[in-house]
Amino acid sequence: MEFKGIVKHLVFERGKVMIETKEKPHLSVSQINRLASCGIQYKFMYVDKIRMLSSFNLLVGKTVDKTVNINLTNKIETGELLSVEEVKSIAKQSFLIGYEKSEIALTDEEQKEGIDKVRGKNLDKAVTLAALHAAEVAPKISPKSVQEKRVIE
Repeated sequence: MEFKGIVKHLVFERGKVMIETKEKPHLSVSQINRLASCGIQYKFMYVDKIRMLSSFNLLVGKTVDKTVNINLTNKIETGELLSVEEVKSIAKQSFLIGYEKSEIALTDEEQKEGIDKVRGKNLDKAVTLAALHAAEVAPKISPKSVQEKRVIE
């Protein structure tokens, strides 16, 4: 039997199923936080693989995070930040791509306002926040790494 992902094969031993893996399983920080805050939600997302609807706030946060990471990675690799205009362009592209890939759940207020208007307001918010970080925060810091992966054994 062929398994996808980290499962190598199943072994049946004394009436129990033992799973042998190709690599050590791991929990990301977001998985640990989800598990700590709501075990049922963790199960739905990571065990049952049920997709959760996203929100515009989450999309804005992901957009800003991705854009900031790109800008700071550029600073680490080249010694220079991207221009504010480049940051705005990256944020806009990231938001629009994220929007296309997401299933956004609108609040009652957002439904009344209309999807196009809400999407536009949140796009503006994401671009403005990323540009603000690029202009005000990024020049004052000297990152050594960006979202460095940590392993806890």
